Amino acid sequence: MSAEYETFIEMISDSLLQSKFKLMPITEFRCNLKDEYPQLSQKAVLVLLPFATACMCET
Repeated sequence: MSAEYETFIEMISDSLLQSKFKLMPITEFRCNLKDEYPQLSQKAVLVLLPFATACMCET
């Protein structure tokens, strides 16, 4: 099992983090997540970035 995978499992199992997700705006939650899980946060940006540009082209 990779370290990233273990960190991901830890992150999605964190009940405090789940509560924050429900209470915070997504942008604020994302910024907080970037500080706690920098490697996963960077990987998420790389995965999601192409979709942002696709949405801009369609509008």
